[in-house]
Amino acid sequence: MIFFPLLLDAQDQEQTKEYLFYHTRNYYVQTSLGSNYLNNGVGIRRSFNNEMEVIAYFQSLGWHFDENRGPRYSFSKDVTGWTPEQVKEFLAKVKFTKERRSVQEIYSERARKRLYEKARDYYPIQEIREILKSLQNEKEIDVSIQFSQAIIHGKNEADFVYLEDVASEEDWVKLWENEYKPGLFHDFLGSFNNYMFNDGYRVRFGSFEQSKYQIRLIVSSISEKGSVYINVFIKERGQEEALYELTAYGDGGTFGSKINLMGDGFKRAGLDLAQQMIYIFFK
Repeated sequence: MIFFPLLLDAQDQEQTKEYLFYHTRNYYVQTSLGSNYLNNGVGIRRSFNNEMEVIAYFQSLGWHFDENRGPRYSFSKDVTGWTPEQVKEFLAKVKFTKERRSVQEIYSERARKRLYEKARDYYPIQEIREILKSLQNEKEIDVSIQFSQAIIHGKNEADFVYLEDVASEEDWVKLWENEYKPGLFHDFLGSFNNYMFNDGYRVRFGSFEQSKYQIRLIVSSISEKGSVYINVFIKERGQEEALYELTAYGDGGTFGSKINLMGDGFKRAGLDLAQQMIYIFFK
C-alpha cells in the first residue's frame, strides 16, 4: 500500500516528501494526484527506449531518482515548507492520459490525426487559443537550444564530451561546441520549419533576437541510439514564466556514427514538435 505524502521525523523539523512511481511493465505512473498512463503532450502514452530515458525525463521535471526494484522506478521530491498550492502545481507537471497506445503503436496518419484532434480536451483550449492566436500573426519567432542539462548516453554533457575526447584523435571538445551541437540544432530547425511550411504556416522559426516570442529548447536526454527528449518552453520575450510547456521526442537512427544517430533523433523531434503545434495550437 502506498501513502502520499510521507512525513519523516527530524529533530529540527518535519520533512515532507512527495513520491512518484513509474512501472515499466504496465506503463503506469503513480503520484498522490492519482495514477494513469504518462501523457506525451498530445493525449497518448509517452514511451521510453531505456531506463536512462525514464530517469532523465522525470529528473527534467524536478524529481529525484531514488531506486528501481524490478519494473518499478521510484522518485521523490522534498516539499518541506511548500504550500499545498505549490505542491499541487509541481505534481501537475506530470500529465496523465487514459490512452494506452504510444505514437509508435499508431500506424496510420488518419488515426494519428484523430488522436491529435481529440487531444485538445487535455488542455485549457480557450487560454491557448488566446495566446497562440498572436503567434500566427508573427513573422518570426526566436528559437534557442540548451544542452547543459542533458543526460547523454547516461552521462552529463561535460563527462560525455570528455570521454569522447580522450578516446578520439580529434579535438572532440571543439567539434562538439563548434560543429556537432550547431548541426543538431540545424537538423531540428530544418525538419520543424519544413513541416510547418508544408502545412501552410509562414511563421519563420530560427535565430531572431528581436522577435516578440521565443521558443526555448532544453535537451533532456539523448540515448545511445540517438533518441532525444526535449523540453520546450514558449515564452514572451522578457518574461520569466513560460506561456506554455510541452515535450518533443525524436526516435534515433539505426546505422551511422553517434552524431548521425543523434541527427536522426533531432530531425524527428522537430517533426514531433511541428505536429504538436499544428494539431494542438493552431487548429
